[in-house]
Amino acid sequence: MTNFLPHDDVTVVLQGPLSESGLSNIPNIEKLTSNIVISAWDIDLHSKQNLLDTLQYMDRIVTTKLSDYIEDVLINDQFSRKNYFYNNSNISLQMATTLKGLLRVKTKYAIKIRCDEIYTNIEPFIKKVKSSPNKLITNDIFFSPDDGEKFHPSDHIIGGTTENMLGTFKKLREICVEY
Repeated sequence: MTNFLPHDDVTVVLQGPLSESGLSNIPNIEKLTSNIVISAWDIDLHSKQNLLDTLQYMDRIVTTKLSDYIEDVLINDQFSRKNYFYNNSNISLQMATTLKGLLRVKTKYAIKIRCDEIYTNIEPFIKKVKSSPNKLITNDIFFSPDDGEKFHPSDHIIGGTTENMLGTFKKLREICVEY
């Protein structure tokens, strides 16, 4: 008998620097979906061994055995090592790690959450994403409708169809490379 979780058509991409608090939130996510991809910055984890050591340390702290996700942990270095990419507000690293994680998604919907944050119940967010499949959904934390970064969306949690998310982050990659 297979257990079906309420949102197995959603993959959560945990993106950015690994942190104890963010990774300790995985059990909350696993109540909703079994699809999780971790895409870490290599500037925080300079080698696969450091990554394994970090996951083994986290296994002692959180209830989920994080090393079970080892096949889904990505070390991203293409954009973090080349300082000639446009990187205002660290957008290049966010783009590179999010895109690399999104390329592993096989579900209809994808939600990107920063690895250094906790959202104990993302189900309302998931429902909003599913009810608006033609839109990207984000939260309003640090939303900046100013002249410098006109209508800059939050980078803390973003969701939509995987197709729309991929399109957005591929376009962002073009911008980072061009500028």
